[in-house]
Amino acid sequence: MPPKTKPTPPDEDKGLRTRLIAAARLLLERDGLNAATLRATAREAGVSHMAPYRHFKDKDELLAAVAEQGFRAMTRAIGAAAGERTERNAAGAAYVSFALENPALYRLMFSADLAPRARFPGLAAAGGEAFAQCIAASGPETGVAGDREAPPRAAVALWSIVHGLATLILDGLVAMPPQGPARDAEIAAILEAAP
Repeated sequence: MPPKTKPTPPDEDKGLRTRLIAAARLLLERDGLNAATLRATAREAGVSHMAPYRHFKDKDELLAAVAEQGFRAMTRAIGAAAGERTERNAAGAAYVSFALENPALYRLMFSADLAPRARFPGLAAAGGEAFAQCIAASGPETGVAGDREAPPRAAVALWSIVHGLATLILDGLVAMPPQGPARDAEIAAILEAAP
């Protein structure tokens, strides 16, 4: 258990949390998931090795905060894309593009290391908001008959398609042009071909 520290002013404390999340994301993207430890994050942020404990009880809690920001950014990207083509394909293309532009963050967002998600309410809420974009893009279909908690099948189908495509591309199993109009066109063509 970390030792008690003297109180930090609220604005400074909020700034510290933001710096730590940014440092952890930098480590994640630059050096991989295993490099984003609390100690390395503190070093990257230029603070004492005990400073992260003001905001995060452990590495999982820090990484959940990074993943939460990832889901919020993905939600914004999907929302901004709606209306460019058919809504379904615009949302799908934005999802895949986000994954390709943020591969380490994307893998963290869906990592089994952060399961069960209920441990991290902010992460669960942010993931739910991103999935709500899939529901909105997939149309008005209802969930499984008689089950009010079941997500709409069309949303699950859309999510499966875009998540599968993103993962296949990231794993090098589907070739894709470099970032730019040709890649966007190829993603759109694949999504158009999907049922």
